[in-house]
Amino acid sequence: MATLSDKLPTILVLAVLVGIFVALRRHVKSSRLALWTTAWGLVFSHFIFQAFASADGGPPLLFIAHWGALQLAALFFIASLTSFFESRRLTSGLLALSGVPVLAYVCAISYECDLRIVYIACSAVIFFGPPLFVARFRKLTWEASLWMPVVAGVGLVSIFRAWHHQYVFGLLAVPTLGFGLPGFLYWRRYRRWSP
Repeated sequence: MATLSDKLPTILVLAVLVGIFVALRRHVKSSRLALWTTAWGLVFSHFIFQAFASADGGPPLLFIAHWGALQLAALFFIASLTSFFESRRLTSGLLALSGVPVLAYVCAISYECDLRIVYIACSAVIFFGPPLFVARFRKLTWEASLWMPVVAGVGLVSIFRAWHHQYVFGLLAVPTLGFGLPGFLYWRRYRRWSP
């Protein structure tokens, strides 16, 4: 376990970053900026809570706080770059659809629940719900034809792993996709070729 002094530089950088986004938010009213501010605030919270967690994760509520914040931050970054982020109703629906099972998954792991049906059900909603949600409310684009099979494939692997009582894969798959997919979506929204 890293000590608080080891994590302090990261925490300070994130505190400044969150401060910048909060200051920007005072001058620019944007749905995307609000989602980014929330996401960076959750990443900051993750590092704060993680600084006090032990190597084994610590008490379940601390584990839920630091992993839940990271998982939700990933979802907020994705929501900020969807084609419908301006629609509060659709964005809230997507966040609720994916956020509730993500938190349930984190809670189940934190309390060492060994009921694989819980993890399978959560994985099914997490990885198959958003593509179905997007397909239901939006016209499918070529970019959706790229990310939807990837998300579904990761979902199938997560379900397979959960069936074999390997629940950590699903826990790690959400932030992996959640921080990777916004990179692709960001490039689609803001085409800049500079390094």
